[in-house]
Amino acid sequence: MKNNPMPAEYNAEQLSLSAFDRACLNGAEGSAIAKAMRFLVGIGQALGAHRLIDVEHCHLVGSYYSGVADVKFLQQLVKANARVRVPTTLNASSACLERKSPSPEADRAAARGVVELYTAMGCEPQLTCAPYHLPHRPSLGSVVAWAESNAVVFANSVLGARSNKTVQYLDLCAALTGRIPESGLYLDSQREPTCHVDCSLLPSGSWDFPLTGELIGLWLGYHCGTEVPILSGCDRTPGEDLLRGLGAAAASSGAVSLFHFEGVTPEAHQYRIQNLPGTQLTIGALTETAAPYRGIPGQAVSAICLGTPHYSLTQLRNLAEHMIGTNIRPRIPIYVTTSRYNRDALRNELLDGELAARGVQLLVDTCSYYGRAVPLPDGPVLTDSAKWAYYGAGNLGVTTLLGELEDCLATAASGRLTRAGSFPWL
Repeated sequence: MKNNPMPAEYNAEQLSLSAFDRACLNGAEGSAIAKAMRFLVGIGQALGAHRLIDVEHCHLVGSYYSGVADVKFLQQLVKANARVRVPTTLNASSACLERKSPSPEADRAAARGVVELYTAMGCEPQLTCAPYHLPHRPSLGSVVAWAESNAVVFANSVLGARSNKTVQYLDLCAALTGRIPESGLYLDSQREPTCHVDCSLLPSGSWDFPLTGELIGLWLGYHCGTEVPILSGCDRTPGEDLLRGLGAAAASSGAVSLFHFEGVTPEAHQYRIQNLPGTQLTIGALTETAAPYRGIPGQAVSAICLGTPHYSLTQLRNLAEHMIGTNIRPRIPIYVTTSRYNRDALRNELLDGELAARGVQLLVDTCSYYGRAVPLPDGPVLTDSAKWAYYGAGNLGVTTLLGELEDCLATAASGRLTRAGSFPWL
């Protein structure tokens, strides 16, 4: 990689560069870092940023095989001795890399080659879409550069950290330099809510169901797009898994990267909702949102897919408790995706074997709606994740259905859609 000197246009007054930024541009940190800094400066100028700021952590989405050009680019960086400057983790890959994997060997080999290149640059190959489950997760005010959409909305909303949805390669440049343009959700002014969603008409017991968060998230994505909504009207504090399901769905059906929730999320208390354009969320609205994923009781189902985003340890324990308590023996595959970190924690509690003995296939490193990560289902798929339901239909060309965990397990036992839970809108 040739080291080109800093072009004159990078001295534009709108973007204030630190001594470190200029040294990187001029090649003091090597040719790879110079190229990364040139990209960051160009993006900063395009976004109208006034400066670059330090980031504490990066989470990259490029850890999958997307073709020869991408591999050659990464090889060039490795050859130029590129190394990340801040702790950096990798998102889910295009295949499960473990030896006992349902992914084809060719897919595993291709994905492994990409992951090894990122690892050579100092990235931590956790291969999870849920970096907030790993140790040392960000806290209120932390500045990070994350690229996975559900992780971005979780970091911004639930943790109060700060990140834009950092596109591929910009995320890598941030990791190599430890810098990012100060724009978008890094700015106080861009974190203010732009619309209000009143949830007070929903029955109090609604918040006991994780699917409530999934459907609210789908609705937010459809109706709020890129807005920053603030929700109100919840009479209890929803659990973390409900909130992350809400955010993941909103970032899938729309482009929501931050939501506030009055009395729940850490920054919501700063804002007034009185003068914001508002919407009353109703049972009818959520019933309509759920309709495409309702299905017909008794229809054949080909697989159960859980864990999008990757299942938390709490969700894995809950699944194990249900499987052990009911002694369900599935007639169709149950795929559960999670991180190696959470899988290993479950293994330490001797629960992964309990799930395996009952026909549950725990997958790590990937997501079950990615290409050939699992054998292609030949019929409808039931999931407890709105994100999986939204993306699975397009990625795999299958009919997707939503259900509670109880629905999923009862359906697995019979091979036909069974509504065993008490969720009111399905």
